[in-house]
Amino acid sequence: MLACLLLAGCSAIPYEPADQPVPAEAEPPAPARVEPPPVAPPPPPAASTDASRSESEPPSVAVLVSDSIPAYNGIAAALTEVGGERRIAVFDLDGDPAQVGAVMEKVRESGSDQLVAIGLLAARAGLEYSESPVVFCQVFNHQDDNLLASGSRGVALVPPFSMQLEAWQALSPQLRRIGVITGPGHEELIREATAAARSAGIELVSRVVKSDKETLYVFKRLVPEIEGLWLLPDNRILSPNVLRELMQYSRKHNQQIVAFNPALLEWGAVMSVTATDTDVARQVLGLIDEPAPRGDAKTGTLTPLTEMHVEVNEALARRLGLDVPGQAAQRITARAD
Repeated sequence: MLACLLLAGCSAIPYEPADQPVPAEAEPPAPARVEPPPVAPPPPPAASTDASRSESEPPSVAVLVSDSIPAYNGIAAALTEVGGERRIAVFDLDGDPAQVGAVMEKVRESGSDQLVAIGLLAARAGLEYSESPVVFCQVFNHQDDNLLASGSRGVALVPPFSMQLEAWQALSPQLRRIGVITGPGHEELIREATAAARSAGIELVSRVVKSDKETLYVFKRLVPEIEGLWLLPDNRILSPNVLRELMQYSRKHNQQIVAFNPALLEWGAVMSVTATDTDVARQVLGLIDEPAPRGDAKTGTLTPLTEMHVEVNEALARRLGLDVPGQAAQRITARAD
């Protein structure tokens, strides 16, 4: 479940106060389950062929949710809110890979024209079973499953690095050198982050690791060289214990950490930057309205987000000597120009 939470960037990650010791074997409790948003029953199978379908008939969309957690259900709800006249039906995999076949059969019976997959389990199921075009979101390590393949397109999980850096520099104007640690396969993401940092007058030091323990080791080695860490939701190289140790070490050494989840503010991050449900939904629907790639064509890139939600740990920011801007400590949403 933690992998799901990390990928989703949701706010359900539990925490323990910094002044309480954390046993090495401790595991965070499972997040409370959240029921998916109420939706209309799926439409019956179409009685006519696609060729005879009325052009004025609104398209039908099946939304496949990996699990009932806030980060996924919030986007499913946003899709129904901004979907216009589209007929939208939500199907929940309940976090259980064993249910994929049965749930995908229900999706087929719904006669939907498009499939939206929220989360990695749903994206994998869509790519394997769906005969309809697939658009996925809330997935970070898409390259591991070749999700950007023919008939499958995706929306970025994290807001553009240029927007994130603008918010970070507003909090820390003297920022000059930051680090980022990822697992393998994110070369394009690192190029994007490096270019954004260079444009902002910041040097980005990137490292690639293969395990959570290596993440902690590399971070400790980086601390003397950087002023902050850009923490990305790569569940392959993060774990509850490593996150706790990393945050504790950062507090001791006055490191700024910008995280992907507001819950991590309580663990020791100075700022969190996340997507907004409405923006993700808008980008997903925008892809649905575009022609799907043909044949073996691959898009190769994710559709970027245009909004972000920022929260600041004001007490920690002031302890680090940062001059918190007037609105920085509040929950704010920024949009791309």
